[in-house]
Parts: sequence; structure tokens; C-alpha cells
Amino acid sequence: MLLRENVKVGNYVVKRLLKRGGTSLVWLAVDRYTDNIVVLKEPRIDNDPYQGLMNIKFVRHESSVLKIVNHDNVVRRIEGLRILRPIRIGGEVEYPTVLVLEYIEGTSLKELRKKSPLYYEDILEIMHQLCIAVSYLHDMGIVHRDLKPSNILVDTDSLELRCKIIDFGTSSIHGKMVKDRIRSPGGYTAPEQVTMGLHLPQSDIWSLGAILFFLVTGRDPIIDLKGYPHPERPPDPAKYTRKIDKNIRRVIMRAMKPAVIERYQSAEEMLMDLEK
Repeated sequence: MLLRENVKVGNYVVKRLLKRGGTSLVWLAVDRYTDNIVVLKEPRIDNDPYQGLMNIKFVRHESSVLKIVNHDNVVRRIEGLRILRPIRIGGEVEYPTVLVLEYIEGTSLKELRKKSPLYYEDILEIMHQLCIAVSYLHDMGIVHRDLKPSNILVDTDSLELRCKIIDFGTSSIHGKMVKDRIRSPGGYTAPEQVTMGLHLPQSDIWSLGAILFFLVTGRDPIIDLKGYPHPERPPDPAKYTRKIDKNIRRVIMRAMKPAVIERYQSAEEMLMDLEK
């Protein structure tokens, strides 16, 4: 690892490890001059050399994508710090980037829903924020490609329900990305993304529908995706919850149509249908 507790990097002092993910390590840190709490994200280079090089590229790519993004429902990039000490990995010399992000006091959407069912009004508010944010990203030429409950943070320090989309390392911007195919467990990744490596705005629409399925049922949509990644039909949330709003059910089943052309073609269209 590049960082450790009490190390100084740039203007920051590392405090403790928050998360050890498959591609990165996330640290809590404090700005030495302002006392603001921030998050430092470094690539994992302690696994095999090929994956270590990929992880360096993921964090560097995420930093470049977030540099041009400015939205209340997307995690805010503060800066990217280039490590001046060269790292030799897999026969190559790299100067990894450490990404400095805003610290969000809260929990993931996945953990929030696992604790207890959500009110109908809260589900609509969450989806409103996500659809608006995804619409903004698509207008910027960005497809997230890995939208799922664990990649949505809910800011519990805010007086109002506020969601933040995180983890842009595998996103595409104007068709450019680090890795061709991304597949997250649970059925949150669109079929065409899994099978053909396509990364379309409508692929994120599938993921939004999958998140909505999870919010109303508490289950991953894979439970009702027979044959995935070649599903025969969209999942039906009515099988897993006694009371479900008919409109929400209809929105889920359209957003998760196996055929791209049959889904909502934009996040705005999905939101308009959801809020009828």
C-alpha cells in the first residue's frame, strides 16, 4: 500500500483505513490547514501485477472523470495527488494517483435498505435524485457502468435525504474507459454490457431499474432474472412484496427490459414515468 496511518501526503494526514476494496483502499484523512475531513483513495497494488496496473489506471481515470463533474448527487473531487515516489510493478514504472474526495457522513444505500424497509416517499426521493444525476452524467458523455446500491452513499449528516453516486473508476467518458466489460453481482449490470461489452446510457437505465427493484423488495434483482445475462423477461417485484405501487412495478419492468430499445431511452423519461 502507498498510505498508512499518520503519514502526511500533500496537505493531508492519514488517520485510518475506511474500506479495503478489490481495486482500491479508502482512507479517512484530515486537511492539516483547515481541519476538514476528507477521503483519500489509493489503488491497490498488493495483488497480482496485472491487476495492480489496472487499479492504478482505474483511480487515475476516476480522478480525470470527476474533475469535470459538478453535481450535488455525485461525490465531489477535491484534487488528485500524484505520488512522486516511483512504483515498479509488473516490469513497469508508475507514479500512481491518490484521489482526494469529500467525506460523506453516512452509509451506502445497500446498508440503509438492509436495516429496514423504506417509505414510499423516500424511495421516490432517492430515485428522483439518482435519475437527475444520471441524466446530468449522460449529458456530459459519461456512462457510469456500475450503478448499484453499494455505489450510492446516503448522507445522514444532512437535514434532508441526500444521495451521492461514487466509484467512477470503471465509467466511460465519450466512449473511453479502462476496461471493456464490467459485471457486478446481483443482476445490476445490463445484459448487453455483460455479454458484448456495450456501455450505453440505456445500460445505466437498467441499473437504475435494478436499484429501484432492490429498494422496494430488499432483494437483488437476480432472484427473478432467469437465464441472466440472457434473461427471458424483466424481473417482477410483485412476487416478493405484498404491497407495491403499480406505477413503480411498471417502471421497474420497463427499465429492465432485456432489449435495449424497449427500455426508457433516458433517465428523464424514466423519472417522468415514475412521478406520474
